[in-house]
Amino acid sequence: MSERILTMPEAAALGQIVSAAADSAKVARLLESGDVAEGTARAIHTAGSEYRPGPGDDLRDCRLHVTTDHGFEVWWPLSELVPALEETTFVIQPA
Repeated sequence: MSERILTMPEAAALGQIVSAAADSAKVARLLESGDVAEGTARAIHTAGSEYRPGPGDDLRDCRLHVTTDHGFEVWWPLSELVPALEETTFVIQPA
């Protein structure tokens, strides 16, 4: 069980990201290089593995699996995507 406090905005952002993965939504992220990576959200995995999170896993420690439009498989940490969603450097295309 995590002792970290989960705020309502964080919970809402996590919900949006999990829904994006479940819906195979189009996503885009501004990279440190200034490039934008676009792709399709695929699934949520525990950090460092291809396992889906279970009851004891904190979603903030998991990763979003994305297939980029160029065919690369990437895993973006949710701990980075939650604030990026608020800053609009990570976006989820509306269905």
